Amino acid sequence: MKKYILVDTLWELKRYISTFKKRWIVEVEPSDPEKLSKLQKFLFSYQLMEKPLVFIKSVEKWNKEELKWLDNALKESDVDVIVSSSNADILKKFGKFDDLSTPKPWEEEKWMKKIGEIANFYSMNLDINIAKEIFNRVGTDLDLISKEIEKLKVISSTPTLDDVRQMVPFYVKADLFEFVHLTISKDERAMKILKELVKDTHPLALIKNLENEGLLLSQLFLIGKREYSWSEIQEISRRLKVKTPQIANLVGFSLGNKKSKNLLKIIKFSEIIAFLEKLQDVEIRIKNGEDPKFLLLNLVKEWTSVKVKK
Repeated sequence: MKKYILVDTLWELKRYISTFKKRWIVEVEPSDPEKLSKLQKFLFSYQLMEKPLVFIKSVEKWNKEELKWLDNALKESDVDVIVSSSNADILKKFGKFDDLSTPKPWEEEKWMKKIGEIANFYSMNLDINIAKEIFNRVGTDLDLISKEIEKLKVISSTPTLDDVRQMVPFYVKADLFEFVHLTISKDERAMKILKELVKDTHPLALIKNLENEGLLLSQLFLIGKREYSWSEIQEISRRLKVKTPQIANLVGFSLGNKKSKNLLKIIKFSEIIAFLEKLQDVEIRIKNGEDPKFLLLNLVKEWTSVKVKK
């Protein structure tokens, strides 16, 4: 058996692995410096009394030579293997894959289905109104949704709407989108919005949104163009699977009365990469117990105080 899965959340990985709980599973992390020698042992050793299920995670983080080695090894081995990646193009090179990736932000019905799957995993019953309330509060982050549902499970397997309102904080607010764009634009007005957002929005949710916007801007840089027509924005939107207004905002294309700066002209590629690295550093420090509000406020203040050319 050779299975390939497109997955971009820890929750889906956890759920998928749980379906093989009766098997001996060997997990191979992309950061393991001995991953190739470990795979050589488990894919081709005939001295093992029991053959494991080899679970190879996040191959998008492998280099080209390692991927080439893996492709050849999988063709020669008869061991059961599962390969996961968040990059569909990489998986296509191996063969047909199952798509377990996160729904698009606007696909609400699919999000309701995902929330129902998480509830079932924890043996809970959530009606549609409760699922919508969780989605409205947490937003499009499946890992955060799973953590909040797991937290609700502690108090009841059939939580009420009041339970959700008391236990689940708001991770998403309308001002969030303006905050993200102002921050990436190095606009000092972002600080005022941030001070309000952190009162009832988790800093990790804000960081996630900043990372997504920063990654999108870096992708636009790599495409190589600095100005886009509407038809080009639509084409890029389809290619990157991002809503057209989001692309338009970043490239300074006016939609109605709404005008924005072309960030491709006023921010350097090296700057946005450095900002993404700082976001990742802050995220790690928060998860290690440091003050999340202080770290995020300090980062945004430092980034937006750097003036950009008009």
